[in-house]
Amino acid sequence: ALASGGGFEAALPKLLELNAVVQTTEALHTECPPPVVVSQQTKSEPASLAHAAWLAAEGLQIEERAAELDRQGKSEEAAYHHRRASAKLAQASSLCPHGYQDKALLDEHSQDLATRAVYLQSLSGSPPELPMENHV
Repeated sequence: ALASGGGFEAALPKLLELNAVVQTTEALHTECPPPVVVSQQTKSEPASLAHAAWLAAEGLQIEERAAELDRQGKSEEAAYHHRRASAKLAQASSLCPHGYQDKALLDEHSQDLATRAVYLQSLSGSPPELPMENHV
């Protein structure tokens, strides 16, 4: 989905679909998928991708909260949530195998959110002058 230029939001349904398929294994029947050790990636690539999809979904939910706070002019709170969302997406990317089509997009979006967080933090609590779309 990302390779076709649909953006991160367009790729998420494919990641979530993969997540649903992989959740048939007993190990993923908890509310929170088990952590995947990097050395296990080649042995359990579907589980790693399922965990990546879960993390990406979490990151998007956090990003929604960050955007809401950003629009309200709450720079410090928004920066905190942008950093959290960025970290979730970076972690999701780290679970994707090398060359996976969505890995680069996750990295790019994570970096965009981190850039916005730095900008908001630099305002020392003042409302942002630049719209979020300038960074994300």
